[in-house]
Amino acid sequence: MPIQSRWMSTRRHFLKALATGGVGLFVGGEAVARVVGGSLNPSSIPKYQTPMLIPPAMPLAGTITDMTGANVD
Repeated sequence: MPIQSRWMSTRRHFLKALATGGVGLFVGGEAVARVVGGSLNPSSIPKYQTPMLIPPAMPLAGTITDMTGANVD
């Protein structure tokens, strides 16, 4: 049985450190997310001002005749 050093890194230690750091970002996220010049109030931004573009139908590129004699796009 191999002897592990007290400071030897393992996958489990790495995942624990990664999870701890991720929790730290969520807990202290408000302080990290502040912008120097301030931020916009989301409720003051007008939404859906420009109508969505609906592209025209694709033009017919050609037809193929199948074995029954019918045309296929």
